Amino acid sequence: MKKKRTTLITAAAVLAVLIIALWAVKRGTAEYEAKSGRKETLLSLTAADLSGVRYRAEGREEVSFIREDGHWYYEPDRSIEPDQTKVGVLASSMTGIGLTQTLENVKDPGTYGLAEPHYDVVLTENDGTVRHLQIGDTNRTTGDVYVMMDEDSSTVYAVSPGLLSDLDKSAADYMPDETESAAESEPVSHAEAVLSENEEPSE
Repeated sequence: MKKKRTTLITAAAVLAVLIIALWAVKRGTAEYEAKSGRKETLLSLTAADLSGVRYRAEGREEVSFIREDGHWYYEPDRSIEPDQTKVGVLASSMTGIGLTQTLENVKDPGTYGLAEPHYDVVLTENDGTVRHLQIGDTNRTTGDVYVMMDEDSSTVYAVSPGLLSDLDKSAADYMPDETESAAESEPVSHAEAVLSENEEPSE
């Protein structure tokens, strides 16, 4: 009996040491991330993991790019050559969304502006996996925006608002820059003509 009691005490002591060690590791990791500026992200992806980025802002036309052999193309018309750096920044922005809070067991996503999202984003991974992000209201106090992912209406994520500046851009914003003098002296390119034709007339 005494031997059994000793064994139980030893086991309890070992468990206590493991719990303390785990707590220390978690605390150390949190402190390291705080000091290094690292933040948790909504998606465990990098820009290199994407083969497609498509989004639509409320009331605006859809913008869509696909990547093949490491090169980005304007999906509606592959003859249109987007600026590779600009689209690369867009892909990095979409995969580097900072996560600040996860709200679970949400009963009404409409509370967060997700019944009728302001932005709709579709990311396609290299293996064909599709991630769907719907973006709702902005928190007036923190500035974070609310996101629903992959049709899961029971979970809402509060994320940093930096991605909105990219989602407010049109397809034309991702085309190569041209100097004013070149624009005045050169004829309208095929890319510009196609984009102009695709633009919806203002009401």
